[in-house]
Amino acid sequence: MTRHVLVRSSGRSELVPESVLPLEADLHDALARNPELLPTTDLGLGRVAVVGRESGLASGYADLILVDDAGQLCLVEVKKEGNPDTRQVIAQLIDYAAALWGKSVEEFEKTVVEPFLQAESEAGAGSLDDLIVGQLAPAEAENEAEGVGPTGIDLRNSLEAGSPSRHVNSPGPCPGDRQRFAS
Repeated sequence: MTRHVLVRSSGRSELVPESVLPLEADLHDALARNPELLPTTDLGLGRVAVVGRESGLASGYADLILVDDAGQLCLVEVKKEGNPDTRQVIAQLIDYAAALWGKSVEEFEKTVVEPFLQAESEAGAGSLDDLIVGQLAPAEAENEAEGVGPTGIDLRNSLEAGSPSRHVNSPGPCPGDRQRFAS
């Protein structure tokens, strides 16, 4: 049985049938443009900004790297429905988290954010702080300490603690699917 989504726009409602995205890259694009599609609150995250896409790390290329409004990292690995190798996906995420763990904010910006900004041509974003401000549009902009950007983000602690969230794409919900990679 086909599932449907009710879409309301400009006072009209439309029932849209579920369809499979033909390419994994299409899902990458959709999530990069609309990170609010991810169940971030279910993962214990606040509002998120995409700061990396196909980010080259020591262990491979992370599909998406997000930072929430509290500085928590979230790694997203996108796989099409039916991929049977969940263990491999989780191993990838752990490897990516390990590659980020212990990096300074400056190293993170150089290895993850700068390549993203160049590839995506983010207008007006010249730094991690600019990128996050542009995506989250926060009201406050006074905290400028190193590793604590204008949004009040303390990314430094997240990187040092090695505690990015993980989300494994699956056809069903993933309530509580959050894991610390280091204590």
